[in-house]
Amino acid sequence: MVSLIAQDLERILEEARLAAQSQLEEIDQLVRKFLLQPITPQATWQFESAVEDRLREFGRSMLEVVYNRIEADDPDEMPKHVESDRQQYGRKHQKTPNRGGIGTVFGKIPLVRFSYEPLSEARDDQQKSVSPLELCLGIVAGNATPALAERVGRAAAGHTQRELLELLEREHRVGWSAKVLRRVTAAVS
Repeated sequence: MVSLIAQDLERILEEARLAAQSQLEEIDQLVRKFLLQPITPQATWQFESAVEDRLREFGRSMLEVVYNRIEADDPDEMPKHVESDRQQYGRKHQKTPNRGGIGTVFGKIPLVRFSYEPLSEARDDQQKSVSPLELCLGIVAGNATPALAERVGRAAAGHTQRELLELLEREHRVGWSAKVLRRVTAAVS
């Protein structure tokens, strides 16, 4: 679906570097603060927890930049029609955000992409729009990256629904409804 030319790749890499730079500066500040105070178990716990948060934010912001730059911004650079499961779809005129964002192992990110609506009789049958970018990325049930979906699938066997929702919030900063969790686990299984 997607083929980046060299200038697009360099632009994406530069945006990713800029996103990373702010996170690295914050990590530098955390290291300074830790080393310039008495080293205690409490200070160590606080430092490690703060670094974990910064690294999670680093990963989240990196994925947000990269995933949102894969598709062209100009609709004329995108195909006017696509086919999926032997159904024809027509491109909307502008990018739209995925409702609720996409859950990743680092947290939720917004994903702005082109959607394609079903043509003619499929529209009458209430068929849903498709997003080639989401298909390429392997977004599961419209809500999770493959890496997060795999973790959800593994964790689902050993946790109640409530425990799994709490784990997703605590470990991945992803706040889903029970309905979204059921859709993702059903898609994974």
